[in-house]
Amino acid sequence: MSEPLKVTAINRRFVGFIADHPWWAILLGLALVGALVPGLGKVRADFTHSGFFWSDDPKIQRFNAFERRFGNDDAVIFAVHSPSGVFDADTARLLRELTDAMWQVPEIMRADSLVNFNWVHASGDDIVVEPFFPDNLTSEILAERRRIALAHPTLPNYLVSPDGLTAMVFGRVKPGIEKPADAHAITLAARKVLAEAKRGDETIYLGGGPPLTFAFEEISQSDIQRLIPMAILCAAFFLTVLLRNLAGTLLPFVVVFLSIAVAFGFSGYAGRMQTAMSTPVPTILIAVGIADTVHILVTFLNELRHGRSRREAAHYALTKNFLATFLTCLTTAIGFFSFVGANLKPLSTLGVMAGVGTLAAWIFAQLIVGGLLFVLPIKVKPLPPERARNNARRAGALVDLIARRKRLIIGGTVVLSGLALAYAIGIDVNSDPIKYFRAGMPVRVASEFMEKNMGNARAVELVVDSGVEDGIKDPVFLGKVNALQTWLEKQPRITRALSIVDVLKQTHQSLHGDDPAFYGIAADRETIAQELFLYTMGLPQGMDINDRVAVRNDALRITVFDSITTSRDTVAVVKTIEAKGKELGLDVQATGKYLLYQQTNDYVVQSFLTSLWSASLLIGIVMAVFLRSVWLGLISMIPNIVPLFAAGALLRFLGQPLDMGTVLVASICLGISIDDTSHVLANFAYWRRQGVPPNEAMKTVLTHTGPALLSTNGILITSFLTFATASFVPNMWFGLMTAFTLSIALLADMFFTPAILVKGMGRTAAVSAPRSVVEAS
Repeated sequence: MSEPLKVTAINRRFVGFIADHPWWAILLGLALVGALVPGLGKVRADFTHSGFFWSDDPKIQRFNAFERRFGNDDAVIFAVHSPSGVFDADTARLLRELTDAMWQVPEIMRADSLVNFNWVHASGDDIVVEPFFPDNLTSEILAERRRIALAHPTLPNYLVSPDGLTAMVFGRVKPGIEKPADAHAITLAARKVLAEAKRGDETIYLGGGPPLTFAFEEISQSDIQRLIPMAILCAAFFLTVLLRNLAGTLLPFVVVFLSIAVAFGFSGYAGRMQTAMSTPVPTILIAVGIADTVHILVTFLNELRHGRSRREAAHYALTKNFLATFLTCLTTAIGFFSFVGANLKPLSTLGVMAGVGTLAAWIFAQLIVGGLLFVLPIKVKPLPPERARNNARRAGALVDLIARRKRLIIGGTVVLSGLALAYAIGIDVNSDPIKYFRAGMPVRVASEFMEKNMGNARAVELVVDSGVEDGIKDPVFLGKVNALQTWLEKQPRITRALSIVDVLKQTHQSLHGDDPAFYGIAADRETIAQELFLYTMGLPQGMDINDRVAVRNDALRITVFDSITTSRDTVAVVKTIEAKGKELGLDVQATGKYLLYQQTNDYVVQSFLTSLWSASLLIGIVMAVFLRSVWLGLISMIPNIVPLFAAGALLRFLGQPLDMGTVLVASICLGISIDDTSHVLANFAYWRRQGVPPNEAMKTVLTHTGPALLSTNGILITSFLTFATASFVPNMWFGLMTAFTLSIALLADMFFTPAILVKGMGRTAAVSAPRSVVEAS
């Protein structure tokens, strides 16, 4: 049976209240639940581009300005592939069917394809603007259209592939100025169109912005439905093995479910939108909630097995674990809250939810579980003496081994950590939104097909501002734009650049009998204005040029299709384009939804550095204050920072860049893994305070604390390993790397920390630590 504890006044009063008024303690915990759970009804999700950025972010403001002038840059895309070519009767019929159906998809304001492409050409002395596919399509006409399309200056790599085997149907989405387009309704309607389309040898792929946005929503729901049950089952297995008691297995889940409900309820009240990055929150809180509760339950059940009454065991368990569990809760919450100031909303929201849930988990573990320990008729079998002896024997053997090899353990850890840090510093910061989805998922398959066959699965929008009303009719301005566009199409991996300049050049040529020598910009403003007027007069209803030219005719839009996949390369190319525009004397600004996603690299780095340093500093201060020793505070940080170096090195070795998934690992693991260190240091300090030699003190610590640490880490690690099956790739890497980092942290706490302490490096600090602090731990 354990010795009586000397405790602080706040510890004594808090536990005394629970012991004397268990039902009031339970009701107090449930009152917190009752206050926040109604917020669940206010929870909203945002899987659009606006869900990533704060409203005052310059990047989103630039895009909003673009959208107000030119409309939405989003499109639903049908990519039709025919092994026999798209210029046969069956595929032409299918393209017409898909084009007509696209107009009926919700929130689609126009459809563009080979069928209705506004073909500008000469007919005698007249200029004609007509659909590229006439109503009556014969094999002869289709053969002629194939020849014209593949030689056309605009169509290849836009509406048809250079080999004539693939054609595209674009559904332009209406502007989302007031609120983003309903990707859910758009995508389901587009899927229905494809399901009903009659096809022969054709394969149809569905891509574009709305299907990508909806895929984020689908993947989040799918991951949550699969991962949470898996994490619960893993945790239940470990709890059963560790505690061997039904109440002990079930009570942690009371904390888990209530903390999850409170976290999401709080986010609802706070107006925090859920995104795909919210998926880890329940699993995080499963791990945290169970870890908080297990230390109390292990102590409680051990005291019962040693013959104490239920009240005595419950009082002792809550008293002994009060400060240590509060410390671990506080440091874990600090790790999460370090993301609150992130420039990326999903990271900030995850930090808020996980931080609030962590604090709630500690409150529920103390009030609700603590109260239930005093009222539930929990019975256990006495602890077999042989089991206690085995625990002591194994702990003793481990400490003896560490004592013999302490210099090797400390030196080896320092050397390996230094090498890992040096290697990890070179880790890449990069991302590819399409590769956030596992290989084989439809949205990724469609994007990769279009990228390979058309080179236009991704696009950057350029706004070229003349600075004056009707400036786009100035031949000098248009000549510079034409020079920029010509330069663009000569750049590697840029497949097509489209603007009103293409229309003006084609119209000018047609006015001169389709003579290729006249394919260019007219020399005077009046001619340009007339050509623009002639073209717009020939357009059918719903096919105006407002998406290409600003209302005041002071700016135009260039859509740049490319096959650049990574954020780093995209940002570099955009900087080069803007510099080239400046060189030509143009005011060029790059924007677009795709570019928004690709411009998150600097935010990822900033979030990583800010959260890591702020979490490290705050956690270090908390540990030093708690242990009343700067030296022990420093020691506590070493085994928790070293695993981060190892994780960074592993990421670089595997070729996985730092992105929105992996950026979470460092600060979150720092907060969670300090749990083990705090229990080891606090208990070591207690026994050293009693005058026990370092080796014997560490044997006692590992005998009583070691099994709980192994079991709680087993729960944590396996819970995060369930993310290995996640369909959202950032979540997969987050889970895998968190599990790896916590595994290394556990090894550090089981070997490196004891080696430091048994060497005597922590003796002075431990002995001088105040009785009221260490003995309560």
